[in-house]
Amino acid sequence: MFRHRTLRREAPLEVQLPITPMLDMSFQLLAFFVMTFQSANALEGQLDMYLPRSGTPAAKSPDQVDLSKESDVDIEKESDLTVAVTSQNGEIETLLIREKAGSTPVRDVKALRPALARLRAGAGNQDKITIEADGKLKYALLVDVMDACLGAGFKSVGFAPPPDLKR
Repeated sequence: MFRHRTLRREAPLEVQLPITPMLDMSFQLLAFFVMTFQSANALEGQLDMYLPRSGTPAAKSPDQVDLSKESDVDIEKESDLTVAVTSQNGEIETLLIREKAGSTPVRDVKALRPALARLRAGAGNQDKITIEADGKLKYALLVDVMDACLGAGFKSVGFAPPPDLKR
């Protein structure tokens, strides 16, 4: 004889997670990271430079701008001085200061600052200078040239492509 057994289903076990201690620990970790956070200096990687604009202005001087029309290109006074830097193997090969009257060779970056300061006094635009740097020039040396330009009193340092890349 067979007896029929009925299986009783037992109530499932409830898993209890201790939420309160986990929340306490997460707030402690959050407080620790907030208190020990040190932000990087915002000016750490900033270089003060202006890149050339992609368009060309229709007016030759700021006086010829028609203010009734909208333009996507602002007219800026061009720089009177340009520092041309050629390189060989990433090092500076020649430094040349070009102006409207001609060009002045400079022997090294240390002599660049006084030469620029002297030429800046006779320039029409004493705030802006342009650098034509070779593409293979090391960035540290380009920054040295920029520092010499800023040290000579120029407020705006812009870049132009080297003469062989101009269209």
